[in-house]
Formats: sequence, C-alpha cells, structure tokens
Amino acid sequence: MRVLTLLLMGGEEAVAVHNVHGNILSGLADIEKSDVVFISEASGNTSVFPLGTEIKYLGKNKKILTRGHKFRFFLSRRRLEADVGSFLSGYDLVITDGLLTTALIAKQVDKYGLKSLTIVHGEQTKIRPLVSSRIPYLVGGSFYYSCVSGSVKQSLLNNVELPEKRVRAIVSGLDDKLLEMRRFDRAESRVFFGLSSEDFVIGCVARVERHKGIIDLLKAFSKFISKGYKAKLLLIGDGSILKEVDLLSRELGVDASVLLPGYLNYADRYLLAMDVFVLLSKTEGLGLSVLEAQFSGLPVMLSDIPAFREIQKLSVSDSCSVIEGEQDLIARWIALHENPAEECNYDLSWCSVDLMKNSYKSLVSSIMQ
Repeated sequence: MRVLTLLLMGGEEAVAVHNVHGNILSGLADIEKSDVVFISEASGNTSVFPLGTEIKYLGKNKKILTRGHKFRFFLSRRRLEADVGSFLSGYDLVITDGLLTTALIAKQVDKYGLKSLTIVHGEQTKIRPLVSSRIPYLVGGSFYYSCVSGSVKQSLLNNVELPEKRVRAIVSGLDDKLLEMRRFDRAESRVFFGLSSEDFVIGCVARVERHKGIIDLLKAFSKFISKGYKAKLLLIGDGSILKEVDLLSRELGVDASVLLPGYLNYADRYLLAMDVFVLLSKTEGLGLSVLEAQFSGLPVMLSDIPAFREIQKLSVSDSCSVIEGEQDLIARWIALHENPAEECNYDLSWCSVDLMKNSYKSLVSSIMQ
C-alpha cells in the first residue's frame, strides 16, 4: 500500500496535528511507500514521522485555500491543485489534515480512483467556500473521515451533509512511555523557569491565539492577584497575540508575575512546574495538552465547551473541572492555593496511543478492502 499524507500547515504551531498523523503512519501495516507533503513553506515537525518517510514542501501560503474566493488566490489555488494532482496517481491512499485540504484534491482522488481519509482536528464552525463547492465529491464512496473526538464528529455531521457510515471518531492517543521518559520533575521544571519551590503556579500550554482564551485567563489571573494572593502565571506557547498578551500584562500591573517563554519543544516535559493547568478555549478538537497535564497528575480547569466536557466525562475524576465562568475559576484557584492538591489520578485508558494506532489500522484495512 502506498500512502501519501498531505498536510496544510508545516510549522511548530501545528505540532499536535503532526503528532496525530505521525502516530497514524507508525500504526499502519503493509506500507510499501510513505510520503508526507506539506503545502506550506514552514519547516514542519519531521521527527514525529516514522523513519524512512520522505518529506516534501510545496512552499505555498495557506491563504491560497482559506481565501480562494478572491481572484488572485483562486488562480493560485488552481495551480496548486494541478501541482498536487500531478503526483497523486502514485498512491493508493491519501490522508489529509482537514476538509479544506481534502476539498483541494477531491477531483483528482475521484479521477484516479484513490481512497481518501480525512482527519478532522477541530469543530466545524465555518465551512469554507472551497469545501462547499466540492461536497458532491466529498460525499462519494471513496472519501472517509476520522474525527479526533466524539464532539468533533458530532460537529462535522451537524454542519456538513456527509454519510454518517463513513465518519468515525478515533481519539488522539498519548504515548505514556515517551511522556514519562522526557518529563522533568518538579524541581527541574521550576529551575528552568526561575521559579521557587514555594511559588503557586497557574499554567497553560497552548498557541497564543484569541480562540484559546489566553486573554480571559490573563484577566482572571489579574483579579486573583488583586485579592492579595501571590502566584505566577506560566503561559507556554507562541502565536499572533503574544505581544498583545505581554502588553496587557503590563497594563494590568501583573507582568512581574507572568512568564511568557514562547514556544518550547516538547512543552509537556515542563508541566510539573505548575500547580494547576488551565485552558479556556472557545473551541477545541480535543486538547492534547489537557491530556498531557492529566498524565502529569495536575488538577485541570477547563472552559465549558463540548470537547472539554467529553474529556471530563471520560477522565472519571473530580480533579478535572469544567468551570462556570470567571468567578468560579478564581474561587477554585483560591481553594487550591489554600489547600494544594496531591497528585491527581485520571483514567486515561481511553486515549492511549496503542488504542489509537490499532483503531486506524483497522479503519484503513476496511477502507482499502
């Protein structure tokens, strides 16, 4: 079986997406040839893919797909479609990182009689014009879909008229052995960030983007500090509003208590520097960093969205909280500040990397029959 993985983004901001696709490829059996093609010009996270995988970069701007209704982007998209189509015929299965990428190649998949497996990583809150125009292809018998959570699957079926029998939910898996091997202990993690053993640390690992709720988190932290509590806010990640977050921390007068180290490779190794993990996303596919925080035994506080309610239900632990607004969040911080949590225990059997790999092996086998 010859497999092509076609990914839109290649930069560090897409590391969770790349991890999913790397695990899928490493779990598949009978791969004769495996190539990965990044549409973008960024470097990619190549270490997550199996040894021997050939990796190519097309060097295109993702706006070609996201803004295809503008004439100049429309022409660029047509050229990109032709470029990708020119080498698709050498494969049996094409795995893509979302509906937009699949829509780009839908005509060629149909033309060459290939099979397509789309990994849907997030909620479908906005259907792009390119996707809408290719629905007649996307509902065809050659196209299959796997969502990274049950909530993403439900969102997909609610917003795109796809045959339910070709839509699956396979949860992104945690490699517990790898996480354990590279994890720093509490003392090492705190030394790295210049934190003392006495600091109460509220932490988050996420892209610093508006939909991740970083601004809301910073404002809540400011109000917590204003009540007389001493604490640090550790935000690990990079993104388009990092400078805005830095400026706001100064305006709120809490910049001395806010740490912004930017993007860190293997950020999960530093989680034990935190006393509590908080993520206030407006929308999320699953939230891999949440699962990594749970694996590290941290109490977790999350915004009230479908993906996080799913995690809370499956984790079977009171240490995973879906909060009811800012006041509830601050009250929980106060309680934790006064009574620090012991190591938390979660049921993470439902998101093991072995379960994920076996599920994709079975799915691909059925697709290729």
